[in-house]
Amino acid sequence: MKIGKNTATELIREISAVIDYDINIMDDTGMIMASTDPMRAGQFHEGAHLVIKKHLHELPVYYDDEYTGCKKGINLPIFSDNGIIGVVGITGDVAEVSQYAKLIKKVTEILINDFDIIQRKNKKEQARMLFINSWLNDEIDSITDITEELQKYHMDPRSAIAVALICNIDKTNNVQDFLDLRFIKDHILTGYTNDMGIVVGNFNSPEKFRDYLVSCFNKEFPAEKYICAIGACSSNCSTASESFRQARRIMMLNKNNSPGIYIYDELLLDVIIDSVDTDSKKRFTGRVFKTCRKNEIPDIVHFIDIYYKNNGSINAIAKEMFIHKNTVQYKINKIINQTGLDPRISKDLTALYLAGRWYRPSAG
Repeated sequence: MKIGKNTATELIREISAVIDYDINIMDDTGMIMASTDPMRAGQFHEGAHLVIKKHLHELPVYYDDEYTGCKKGINLPIFSDNGIIGVVGITGDVAEVSQYAKLIKKVTEILINDFDIIQRKNKKEQARMLFINSWLNDEIDSITDITEELQKYHMDPRSAIAVALICNIDKTNNVQDFLDLRFIKDHILTGYTNDMGIVVGNFNSPEKFRDYLVSCFNKEFPAEKYICAIGACSSNCSTASESFRQARRIMMLNKNNSPGIYIYDELLLDVIIDSVDTDSKKRFTGRVFKTCRKNEIPDIVHFIDIYYKNNGSINAIAKEMFIHKNTVQYKINKIINQTGLDPRISKDLTALYLAGRWYRPSAG
């Protein structure tokens, strides 16, 4: 590997935090890549060049300019993968800095190894994310390419595949941490898009996918903090993008950010209702509420939503709204007077419910 400028700068930052001497990092050509003395960055360092050229274990410099571009101090090779990839220099009296030289060299090599591991991991993450987004957005034409990539991630491209999206309600729990720490990667592929986690798995039913998601929650990542949307199962990898679009549709439907695990097939009615074009929604809502004052409509919408959810049960409605049963009856009669529609009649209830689902203040 080679030391990049950003890596050299990060090394200087880390080492200078614990060592009170000027430090230089030179590349394999002897150029100073980063230094605690900004004026020295970019200069040629003959001492470093000699360390690399002659494979020296160290090169003490006893006075400034003993070698071109050098100040007094000690210069040591930086090894990685059994080869010299650069030089670290410590500025100061040789007798004074020599006691720190080997320690700084070792710390530098450890940090470089850590940075290398992080960079390789980041490259793998980026490659995985690029594949997931390209695949689920139908940007990969070759089924062979998709198959090979999925097999690389231990997934079966010929088995049923479903996609789930996960988002955090209050942003206190990081979705990326949740996916990294709680998801077994043997038959699962995870990624991220627009503050949402993507989970792709070999599941032959959305219910099994739901059971798996439930098992991933714990005290650190509680279920009540997350919204999960599961698309329908695709027969194989070539149609998985449809499951992704369905999961995204569910997320768009959940306007109240209510936590839970939602399955597309269980919300088909909601999907159909939401798919009506905006102009038709506006016209229908306007017709249902045409005799109502604007300030009356929100109360009607709220009551009808509760009425519909409780199947018109007076007792259940009264309990949920913390009101007397007679008050429920009064509200029903009031809606009849306001709209001319009776929620106790199925046809009228359907009209009121749809108008409530589609109502926006500007449409009233």
